[in-house]
Amino acid sequence: MNLHEAAIKLLEASPEPLAVLESFAERITPASWSGSLASIMQARARAISTLSKHERRDIAENAKIVCEKMSQWVEHQKEREHREDSEREQRFE
Repeated sequence: MNLHEAAIKLLEASPEPLAVLESFAERITPASWSGSLASIMQARARAISTLSKHERRDIAENAKIVCEKMSQWVEHQKEREHREDSEREQRFE
């Protein structure tokens, strides 16, 4: 998954790249999905993590900050999915 070129241009034109990146991050969870939500979130987080190597230092640094938050969200979702899977398995025993 990659960021759309228009999204990158918007980010580069913004006087507040952190606000734009946070807005992107808020959309890490899709409206609908099948399978593991954590996997989908992780793919979206990886797309934003590519910005941590952006030529503009402010964008790169803010991307690292936002990616750290997104990583935490992904880890929480993984834990939740693991808990739900365990509960489901226990109910079938």
